[in-house]
Amino acid sequence: MRKGLSPIIATILLIAIAVAVGSIVSIYVTGHASDYMNKEGERRERILDKEGESLELIHVESAGGNVTLTVQNNGTTDVEVTYVTINETDYNQLSPTTMIDYGESQDITVAFGSTVNSLELGSRLGNIFVFNAPSPRIEIINSFFNADNKLVTFSGEGSTDDGRIVQWAWCFRWDEATDTCLAGCDGSPSAWGYGKVTSYSYIGCSAGTYAVKLVVTDDTGMTGEVLVYVNIP
Repeated sequence: MRKGLSPIIATILLIAIAVAVGSIVSIYVTGHASDYMNKEGERRERILDKEGESLELIHVESAGGNVTLTVQNNGTTDVEVTYVTINETDYNQLSPTTMIDYGESQDITVAFGSTVNSLELGSRLGNIFVFNAPSPRIEIINSFFNADNKLVTFSGEGSTDDGRIVQWAWCFRWDEATDTCLAGCDGSPSAWGYGKVTSYSYIGCSAGTYAVKLVVTDDTGMTGEVLVYVNIP
């Protein structure tokens, strides 16, 4: 006659099985919790790194069909720049990408042969840094006409930019057909002038309408230009 397990032994076996199953479940839950914590830690680290990214455009130089950008990392983390977009349409995927250590500057050169009006730099973490050329504005703030003078005073003080304008260059007799600055009516080689506010005498010029061009340059080397027309009696 076969004897069954005693109640005591059966109870011990059930407890052992329960402990074993509990241990397995605990290991499984602990493992998944650890994975979650690791992933959450990585996610928070990426967020902090993304928030710590900060790029400043130091200089723009165009030569030989290329544009070289000098970019400074002013953030708290390294920035991996993955692409550059110029004038909102010319997209340059950087291969290899450019890594800029925090506190350091780096040159980025891309093929582009025209005037740079705007720049967009994208980072591996998804930040976008946009830089725009200065936006010039001309105001005619005074004019004085008599038999001895034809003086017009121009102001570029309303010009705006992302950084700081360092030069206001004026051509008072701009030829739109040839894109050149003509000689002055007084016999000077060219009708260029400089300054935030400047005056020009049209004495010796025939009566008519003259195009005046203002080119402003900011501290990165980016430029913006605008035309205005002045009527000379």
